[in-house]
Amino acid sequence: MAPAASPALVTLCAQRHLPPEAWQALQALAIAPEQLDFAGPLARALARCAEGPADEVVGLAILADGAVCGHLVLSTGAVRPDWAGVRCAALSAMRIDRAWQGRGLGTRALQALPAWLAAHWPQVGRVALCVDMANLAARRAYARAGFVAVGAPRAGRIGPEQVMVREL
Repeated sequence: MAPAASPALVTLCAQRHLPPEAWQALQALAIAPEQLDFAGPLARALARCAEGPADEVVGLAILADGAVCGHLVLSTGAVRPDWAGVRCAALSAMRIDRAWQGRGLGTRALQALPAWLAAHWPQVGRVALCVDMANLAARRAYARAGFVAVGAPRAGRIGPEQVMVREL
């Protein structure tokens, strides 16, 4: 259950390093049904991370004062999407549990990405993502975290989407 106050510390932890109780909390993350269209099923994101090459795809648990509150996927190398470019990590399937939403945790997790990447994937020079144009909350969070739109919107899985990039 989420605390009433905003957490003091937001950190990222590779899902493969989570202790069993945190892994259970990760698997229990829930988002609103309308957000599922944007983020996709959690089971698919977790499976992608488990099945992909560990040096090219990683699932990161988002922790608020040590409690699992969200998840995102990073990919690079041969498994990154073509829109991400060279020396780039592609961010996808980001979600914050509905009990934790509205506290700026997504933005703070995005702001923690450069330090995680410097420590684990130092070859990466930027982070890119595709965000659905209809997902206004995510677009605002990405902009607050330093991501900027590049190019024109493109056709996406469920509608037009915008590529956004943050240089590291």
